[in-house]
Amino acid sequence: MDDGVTDDHHIRWFRPDWQGRQARAVPSDSPAAAVRRVARRIAEVRREKGLTQEEMATRLDCALKNFQRIESRDGQNVTVKTLTRIANILGVTVTDLVPPPERGKRKARPAAE
Repeated sequence: MDDGVTDDHHIRWFRPDWQGRQARAVPSDSPAAAVRRVARRIAEVRREKGLTQEEMATRLDCALKNFQRIESRDGQNVTVKTLTRIANILGVTVTDLVPPPERGKRKARPAAE
């Protein structure tokens, strides 16, 4: 169906006058790094609360192996729903389980000879 509107018109409609605005600096982060940070944080908070992986799996009504995957180094990409359930069990907010990316980590330069 031809509505008489060009594709260019749709682009301008969905992106009004953003071209002149300065973008906000957002730290670069890979999805895998974000999943690892969340996994480490879940394990850290769980230990602080004195809960075992077995207890968490029981409370989440999931297999122990599945919960272990959530906390593993490779990390399982959890849904927001599951992350919310974990946060509720631990008595924290979802944002407490999602630490920001680490900034400014650079390798030290070798000393000049």
